[in-house]
Amino acid sequence: MNLIKTFLCMSALCLLVACSGNQKSENQVEETTQNADTTSGEQSSDEAEAKESSTATGFLLTCNGIVDMLTFDQSISEVKSKLGAENVQAIMHPDGDCFEVKLQNGETVLMWDRNFDNAGEQIGALSISTSQIKLKEGVHAGMLVEDINKLLGVFDCEYSEEVGSVGVPVGKLSASYPCLGAVLATEGDTHISEHLAASLKRKGKFRSDDAEFLRIKPFLFSLELFSSELIQ
Repeated sequence: MNLIKTFLCMSALCLLVACSGNQKSENQVEETTQNADTTSGEQSSDEAEAKESSTATGFLLTCNGIVDMLTFDQSISEVKSKLGAENVQAIMHPDGDCFEVKLQNGETVLMWDRNFDNAGEQIGALSISTSQIKLKEGVHAGMLVEDINKLLGVFDCEYSEEVGSVGVPVGKLSASYPCLGAVLATEGDTHISEHLAASLKRKGKFRSDDAEFLRIKPFLFSLELFSSELIQ
């Protein structure tokens, strides 16, 4: 399944349950003490707030990228100059050739140009699978869906036969992050079975606190960020 193309075809922020997830979620998810900010503000104010909140052990994610680290207003050449060419390595990927980027804090993210072929200069998309890079609401890779429920409230889900996954519009984040998509995986070697997929398909729409859905321990595997030029 081409996740990048799937996200770009969706109008709302979505989570996709990936059937190939064999990564472990975090055993302990850091509890946030901030209430989720559901009011959409100007991007500049988000950037200012993110810079104030950024620490040596974590960085903030906005629709312009990773604050003070890797942003869409940089060219790929500028990224290589800032981080060192040895830290920006071209790799092959199912969603198109991309760069594996080692950030200054030691974390690694994936970066695509706008054509997804490593030939362009403008950054088109980022994939973040580290818990050290977060949205200001506290959402980050590694969080269990049940913990996202606690943080943002229960949200609507719908099985998509076309992409063979579960699309999850997260209403509280959609207005603030039209640039964002995400991927869900399952703990250990537990995959979404054909039986469960058939069951979710029969249900059609369901809620993120559905007992059958939560039993497979879905967690946020990665956050996918897209430039404004790609989502227009």
